[in-house]
Amino acid sequence: MPNGDGGAVDVVLGFDTLQEYEAAHPYVGSFIGRNANRLKKEVVIAGEKIALAVNEGENQLHGGVKGFDKHVWGAAIRDESLELSLDSEDGDQGFPGNLKVKITFKLVGLRLEMQLSATTDQPTIANFTRHDYFNLCSGVKNAVVDHKLQIHGASYTELDGNMITTGRLLLVAGTPYDFTEVRAVGDADEGFDLNYVLDKTSYKLRLAAQVWAPDSDITLKVYCTQPGLQFFSAKSIMLASGKKDYLAVESPGLCLEPQYFPNSPSHSHFPSTIVLPSEVYEEQIVYDFE
Repeated sequence: MPNGDGGAVDVVLGFDTLQEYEAAHPYVGSFIGRNANRLKKEVVIAGEKIALAVNEGENQLHGGVKGFDKHVWGAAIRDESLELSLDSEDGDQGFPGNLKVKITFKLVGLRLEMQLSATTDQPTIANFTRHDYFNLCSGVKNAVVDHKLQIHGASYTELDGNMITTGRLLLVAGTPYDFTEVRAVGDADEGFDLNYVLDKTSYKLRLAAQVWAPDSDITLKVYCTQPGLQFFSAKSIMLASGKKDYLAVESPGLCLEPQYFPNSPSHSHFPSTIVLPSEVYEEQIVYDFE
């Protein structure tokens, strides 16, 4: 992205080779599905108990052993958009139903617009997100602890010791998780890996978060239609390699992942992630750079 000095900044972590993307990594630049975040190993869908493929202890994380990030998608250029498509077969990672997924990417100026959609022939779970690691500094030699962040969410979903939601929604006020006012990511000693309940639940496209860095003139605003946003500060992440002049540091990038709440099928008061054959799953995510 262009900065105020007439130069440009590479604002997302990634790799220089296809082989590095195909190797094991913490979902760098990945599209996540069928379900973003964590699910218990058993869920109930349309009254039937379903056993899911697990890849994190007793949990399924980001769609399972072979989530959407490990598939080769169909691709086509339509007008000025990139359209990616994937057919996820009945039983994929334990999920019922043949799910037809379509993602459309369109770049409008410095604004990347993403339209997510899917249809199914059986009741199933659909909860997709992007897992981009952002670093707005000049190059990715600096950690993101000095990045300034604001999240438009006054509460979060409580987690148990296994990183599974308890069903309780707790206020961020008075906790290290409070980003309702602008502050630095590193102001709290602990790393962040938490789902925020966004303030407006109208499911219309609205501002979820904004972030900028002290040595950068670039601001990133994340808009979405989903009710939740996962903030991951990647304190535990230290990549072995990366694009160009990458230097391994703690918290090399941060993730802002629009989503429905983690493990929603276990909590009837959470917004539902169940999609029926009579419905179309449709959501939108926008990265707006200024």
